[in-house]
Amino acid sequence: MNRIKNWFAALASLTLVHSLIAINTCYAGPNPNLKTNTTRPQPKEPQGKKPTKPGEFYKRSAAVFKANDLVQMPNLREVPLYTGSNVQFGWGEEFPNASGGKVYAYTFTTSDLQNTVIQWYQKYLTGIGWTVEANPANSQDDTGAISAHKGHSVCQISTEPDDENRISVRVHYHGADGK
Repeated sequence: MNRIKNWFAALASLTLVHSLIAINTCYAGPNPNLKTNTTRPQPKEPQGKKPTKPGEFYKRSAAVFKANDLVQMPNLREVPLYTGSNVQFGWGEEFPNASGGKVYAYTFTTSDLQNTVIQWYQKYLTGIGWTVEANPANSQDDTGAISAHKGHSVCQISTEPDDENRISVRVHYHGADGK
């Protein structure tokens, strides 16, 4: 159980660091000490109001961070919809303007066992070219998880016991190409 908690803590830390790096990349102002080669095309500046002082951040509107509620599980090309027993959509959000590509986060419940879900995703994702690290549940009261990456896309799937002999599955997908 402690091994699982430590694994989840490491996974959460990695996700937080990844998010902070992505945010810092978006908000970092121009470096006045950096000499640029004017013969090469320069990358586009981040959207928003340009900083006027060194160390100031780009000011971006709240629309950039707006999430869209999902009314059903998204049909993503890179992350399949689970086809197990009695699947019911819970909730979900799409972040269309996320740095590096769209982000989808959603949950569903199923009457299948946790390790059945973990093994299904592990087999499917590995089969379509993802590098997968799986951590199955040690017992029905424990949690199971998968962390996978393919190119610049990241997918994390976790399972945990829910009410009425069902399990809750959370899918978090950050895709470099959106869908």
